[in-house]
Amino acid sequence: MAKRKKSRKSSKCPEPFNSLTDLAGGIAMNAIANSMEKKHNYHQRGVPNPYRASAIGIAIGRMKTTEDIIRLGGVMGAMGAFDDDMASPEPWEFDDIGSDCVKSDSNRYAWRLNCEDGSEYGISPEDYETREEYNAALHEAKVGCTEAEESDKSTGFDSVDTSVASNAEIEDMQEYIYCRVSRFDNGSNEYYLSADAELRIGSVVSVPTQSGTAQAVVLSVERHTRMTAPQPPEETELLIAD
Repeated sequence: MAKRKKSRKSSKCPEPFNSLTDLAGGIAMNAIANSMEKKHNYHQRGVPNPYRASAIGIAIGRMKTTEDIIRLGGVMGAMGAFDDDMASPEPWEFDDIGSDCVKSDSNRYAWRLNCEDGSEYGISPEDYETREEYNAALHEAKVGCTEAEESDKSTGFDSVDTSVASNAEIEDMQEYIYCRVSRFDNGSNEYYLSADAELRIGSVVSVPTQSGTAQAVVLSVERHTRMTAPQPPEETELLIAD
Protein backbone atom coordinates (compact mmCIF):
# COMPACT_ATOMS: atom_id res chain seq x y z
CA MET A 1 0.00 0.00 0.00
CA ALA A 2 1.44 3.33 -1.10
CA LYS A 3 2.22 5.82 1.60
CA ARG A 4 0.43 9.17 1.46
CA LYS A 5 2.64 12.18 1.28
CA LYS A 6 2.36 14.52 4.17
CA SER A 7 1.10 17.93 3.15
CA ARG A 8 3.53 20.70 3.73
CA LYS A 9 2.26 23.27 6.21
CA SER A 10 2.31 26.86 5.08
CA SER A 11 4.38 29.30 7.09
CA LYS A 12 2.54 31.50 9.55
CA CYS A 13 4.88 34.39 8.75
CA PRO A 14 3.34 36.87 6.29
CA GLU A 15 4.89 37.24 2.90
CA PRO A 16 7.23 40.28 2.66
CA PHE A 17 5.19 41.90 -0.14
CA ASN A 18 1.91 41.62 1.79
CA SER A 19 3.58 42.99 4.90
CA LEU A 20 4.90 46.01 3.06
CA THR A 21 1.46 46.61 1.50
CA ASP A 22 -0.22 46.46 4.92
CA LEU A 23 2.37 48.81 6.38
CA ALA A 24 1.91 51.34 3.56
CA GLY A 25 -1.86 51.21 3.99
CA GLY A 26 -1.48 51.75 7.72
CA ILE A 27 0.75 54.79 7.19
CA ALA A 28 -1.73 56.32 4.72
CA MET A 29 -4.66 55.74 7.06
CA ASN A 30 -2.67 57.19 9.97
CA ALA A 31 -2.20 60.43 8.00
CA ILE A 32 -5.96 60.56 7.50
CA ALA A 33 -6.43 59.90 11.22
CA ASN A 34 -4.23 62.89 12.08
CA SER A 35 -6.30 65.16 9.83
CA MET A 36 -9.62 63.91 11.25
CA GLU A 37 -8.31 64.32 14.80
CA LYS A 38 -7.85 68.05 14.20
CA LYS A 39 -11.35 68.31 12.76
CA HIS A 40 -13.35 66.23 15.27
CA ASN A 41 -11.18 66.49 18.43
CA TYR A 42 -11.59 62.81 19.38
CA HIS A 43 -9.00 63.10 22.15
CA GLN A 44 -10.68 66.08 23.81
CA ARG A 45 -14.09 64.37 23.58
CA GLY A 46 -12.71 61.24 25.24
CA VAL A 47 -13.62 58.84 22.42
CA PRO A 48 -11.34 56.69 20.24
CA ASN A 49 -10.33 57.85 16.80
CA PRO A 50 -11.84 55.25 14.41
CA TYR A 51 -9.40 56.22 11.68
CA ARG A 52 -6.46 55.59 14.01
CA ALA A 53 -7.89 52.21 14.93
CA SER A 54 -8.30 51.39 11.24
CA ALA A 55 -4.68 52.41 10.59
CA ILE A 56 -3.44 50.04 13.29
CA GLY A 57 -5.61 47.21 12.03
CA ILE A 58 -4.37 47.63 8.45
CA ALA A 59 -0.72 47.91 9.50
CA ILE A 60 -0.73 44.63 11.48
CA GLY A 61 -2.67 42.77 8.82
CA ARG A 62 -5.93 42.39 10.78
CA MET A 63 -8.10 44.24 8.25
CA LYS A 64 -8.36 41.63 5.49
CA THR A 65 -12.05 40.97 5.00
CA THR A 66 -15.36 42.81 5.08
CA GLU A 67 -16.19 41.05 8.35
CA ASP A 68 -13.05 42.54 9.92
CA ILE A 69 -14.12 46.06 8.87
CA ILE A 70 -17.70 45.53 10.13
CA ARG A 71 -16.43 44.12 13.42
CA LEU A 72 -14.13 47.10 13.99
CA GLY A 73 -16.90 49.55 13.05
CA GLY A 74 -19.24 47.91 15.58
CA VAL A 75 -16.69 48.20 18.34
CA MET A 76 -15.91 51.84 17.52
CA GLY A 77 -19.60 52.71 17.34
CA ALA A 78 -20.25 51.15 20.72
CA MET A 79 -17.47 53.29 22.17
CA GLY A 80 -19.02 56.49 20.79
CA ALA A 81 -16.44 57.18 18.09
CA PHE A 82 -19.13 58.02 15.53
CA ASP A 83 -21.26 60.29 17.74
CA ASP A 84 -21.91 63.81 16.43
CA ASP A 85 -19.46 66.41 17.63
CA MET A 86 -21.96 68.50 19.60
CA ALA A 87 -19.24 70.25 21.61
CA SER A 88 -17.50 71.81 18.64
CA PRO A 89 -17.10 75.53 19.37
CA GLU A 90 -16.69 76.50 15.74
CA PRO A 91 -19.92 77.50 13.93
CA TRP A 92 -18.06 77.77 10.62
CA GLU A 93 -16.58 75.03 8.47
CA PHE A 94 -13.66 75.94 6.23
CA ASP A 95 -13.34 73.95 3.05
CA ASP A 96 -9.64 74.19 2.23
CA ILE A 97 -9.76 71.82 -0.74
CA GLY A 98 -9.94 73.86 -3.92
CA SER A 99 -11.90 76.69 -2.37
CA ASP A 100 -11.34 79.62 0.00
CA CYS A 101 -15.06 80.11 0.65
CA VAL A 102 -16.57 79.95 4.13
CA LYS A 103 -19.62 77.74 4.54
CA SER A 104 -22.20 78.38 7.24
CA ASP A 105 -23.80 75.48 9.08
CA SER A 106 -26.88 77.50 9.98
CA ASN A 107 -29.72 79.28 8.21
CA ARG A 108 -28.87 82.72 9.52
CA TYR A 109 -29.39 84.33 6.09
CA ALA A 110 -32.49 82.40 5.05
CA TRP A 111 -34.59 85.55 5.61
CA ARG A 112 -33.00 87.07 2.48
CA LEU A 113 -34.99 84.61 0.35
CA ASN A 114 -38.42 85.94 1.36
CA CYS A 115 -37.83 89.58 2.26
CA GLU A 116 -39.33 92.55 0.44
CA ASP A 117 -37.55 93.58 -2.74
CA GLY A 118 -35.72 96.86 -2.19
CA SER A 119 -34.00 97.21 -5.56
CA GLU A 120 -36.40 100.04 -6.48
CA TYR A 121 -34.94 102.06 -3.60
CA GLY A 122 -31.33 100.95 -4.10
CA ILE A 123 -31.42 98.59 -1.11
CA SER A 124 -30.14 94.98 -1.21
CA PRO A 125 -30.55 92.38 1.58
CA GLU A 126 -27.05 91.10 0.81
CA ASP A 127 -25.67 94.22 2.54
CA TYR A 128 -27.33 93.49 5.90
CA GLU A 129 -26.82 90.79 8.53
CA THR A 130 -30.34 90.68 9.98
CA ARG A 131 -33.89 91.19 8.75
CA GLU A 132 -34.37 94.00 11.29
CA GLU A 133 -31.45 96.01 9.93
CA TYR A 134 -32.65 95.52 6.36
CA ASN A 135 -36.26 96.51 7.12
CA ALA A 136 -35.08 99.63 8.94
CA ALA A 137 -32.90 100.69 6.00
CA LEU A 138 -35.71 99.96 3.53
CA HIS A 139 -38.18 102.01 5.55
CA GLU A 140 -35.76 104.93 5.68
CA ALA A 141 -35.22 104.73 1.91
CA LYS A 142 -38.98 104.73 1.29
CA VAL A 143 -39.49 107.76 3.51
CA GLY A 144 -36.72 109.64 1.75
CA CYS A 145 -38.17 108.80 -1.66
CA THR A 146 -41.66 109.95 -0.62
CA GLU A 147 -40.32 113.24 0.72
CA ALA A 148 -38.42 113.85 -2.54
CA GLU A 149 -41.56 113.22 -4.60
CA GLU A 150 -43.61 115.61 -2.48
CA SER A 151 -40.89 118.25 -2.81
CA ASP A 152 -40.90 117.88 -6.60
CA LYS A 153 -44.67 118.25 -6.70
CA SER A 154 -44.62 121.35 -4.53
CA THR A 155 -42.02 123.03 -6.77
CA GLY A 156 -43.71 121.89 -9.98
CA PHE A 157 -40.72 119.89 -11.24
CA ASP A 158 -42.87 116.85 -11.99
CA SER A 159 -43.93 118.33 -15.36
CA VAL A 160 -42.26 120.34 -18.13
CA ASP A 161 -42.62 124.01 -17.38
CA THR A 162 -41.90 126.00 -20.54
CA SER A 163 -42.26 129.26 -18.63
CA VAL A 164 -38.86 128.75 -17.01
CA ALA A 165 -37.21 127.29 -20.11
CA SER A 166 -34.50 129.37 -21.73
CA ASN A 167 -35.01 131.06 -25.08
CA ALA A 168 -32.49 128.71 -26.67
CA GLU A 169 -34.46 125.68 -25.48
CA ILE A 170 -37.70 127.13 -26.85
CA GLU A 171 -36.07 127.77 -30.20
CA ASP A 172 -34.71 124.23 -30.31
CA MET A 173 -38.23 122.86 -29.80
CA GLN A 174 -39.85 125.13 -32.41
CA GLU A 175 -40.99 123.35 -35.58
CA TYR A 176 -40.41 124.73 -39.08
CA ILE A 177 -41.92 123.85 -42.47
CA TYR A 178 -39.19 123.24 -45.05
CA CYS A 179 -40.10 122.95 -48.72
CA ARG A 180 -37.66 121.51 -51.19
CA VAL A 181 -38.41 122.98 -54.62
CA SER A 182 -37.08 122.79 -58.14
CA ARG A 183 -36.74 126.24 -59.77
CA PHE A 184 -37.97 126.72 -63.31
CA ASP A 185 -35.41 129.41 -64.17
CA ASN A 186 -32.23 127.43 -63.48
CA GLY A 187 -33.40 123.89 -62.54
CA SER A 188 -31.69 123.94 -59.13
CA ASN A 189 -33.20 122.19 -56.12
CA GLU A 190 -33.20 124.32 -52.98
CA TYR A 191 -34.84 124.50 -49.56
CA TYR A 192 -37.19 127.33 -48.55
CA LEU A 193 -39.23 128.01 -45.47
CA SER A 194 -43.01 128.23 -45.73
CA ALA A 195 -45.72 129.57 -43.48
CA ASP A 196 -48.37 127.69 -45.43
CA ALA A 197 -49.07 124.32 -43.85
CA GLU A 198 -51.38 123.38 -46.74
CA LEU A 199 -48.65 123.14 -49.36
CA ARG A 200 -48.45 119.80 -51.14
CA ILE A 201 -45.96 118.07 -53.41
CA GLY A 202 -46.48 119.32 -56.98
CA SER A 203 -47.71 122.76 -55.96
CA VAL A 204 -46.29 125.66 -57.99
CA VAL A 205 -44.85 128.41 -55.79
CA SER A 206 -42.88 131.63 -56.14
CA VAL A 207 -39.39 131.92 -54.69
CA PRO A 208 -37.21 135.03 -54.22
CA THR A 209 -34.18 135.47 -56.46
CA GLN A 210 -31.47 138.09 -56.83
CA SER A 211 -33.31 139.64 -59.79
CA GLY A 212 -36.84 139.29 -58.38
CA THR A 213 -38.90 136.10 -58.25
CA ALA A 214 -39.07 132.77 -60.03
CA GLN A 215 -41.54 129.94 -60.31
CA ALA A 216 -40.78 126.55 -58.76
CA VAL A 217 -42.48 123.23 -58.14
CA VAL A 218 -42.59 121.69 -54.67
CA LEU A 219 -40.70 118.37 -54.45
CA SER A 220 -41.19 117.72 -50.71
CA VAL A 221 -42.78 119.27 -47.63
CA GLU A 222 -40.88 118.50 -44.40
CA ARG A 223 -41.27 119.47 -40.77
CA HIS A 224 -38.07 120.02 -38.79
CA THR A 225 -36.77 121.49 -35.57
CA ARG A 226 -33.51 123.39 -35.48
CA MET A 227 -31.72 120.16 -34.56
CA THR A 228 -33.01 118.16 -37.55
CA ALA A 229 -33.29 120.88 -40.20
CA PRO A 230 -31.30 120.42 -43.44
CA GLN A 231 -29.97 123.96 -42.98
CA PRO A 232 -30.34 126.64 -40.27
CA PRO A 233 -33.66 128.56 -40.37
CA GLU A 234 -31.91 131.93 -40.31
CA GLU A 235 -30.04 131.01 -43.49
CA THR A 236 -33.18 129.84 -45.34
CA GLU A 237 -35.41 132.22 -47.32
CA LEU A 238 -39.20 132.24 -47.20
CA LEU A 239 -41.45 131.30 -50.08
CA ILE A 240 -43.37 134.24 -51.51
CA ALA A 241 -47.01 134.02 -50.53
CA ASP A 242 -49.49 134.06 -53.43
